[in-house]
Amino acid sequence: MFTVSVEYGPSMVLIACSGPATATEICSALWFGGEIARRAKRPQFLFDLLAVDFEGTDGDREEIGLVAASLLGRVDRVAVVLSAAQNTGVGERFARESGLKLCNFESLAPAIDWLTA
Repeated sequence: MFTVSVEYGPSMVLIACSGPATATEICSALWFGGEIARRAKRPQFLFDLLAVDFEGTDGDREEIGLVAASLLGRVDRVAVVLSAAQNTGVGERFARESGLKLCNFESLAPAIDWLTA
């Protein structure tokens, strides 16, 4: 089962996901998190995918990056935390090339530091 949870910080929303996922679940979680960030007036978005089992292609990662850019344009910064094996940089590159200030990390502490810098 794919699950999504929400936690709030003073200036950020944290969306933590777990379980098996395809591009569909990840893009839906991005929409969900972006909507929460907008409604809660949080300018930073921390997307924790460490516990997600994703076996997508580079094409899937490209789609996720483009969807993130289209959905999260009103968010100042987006930090994505994922395992080293998942951190191919493809989604990050497409999101950044589309104008989103997004950075991938492999642990939570540096991601939080970058968001709040």
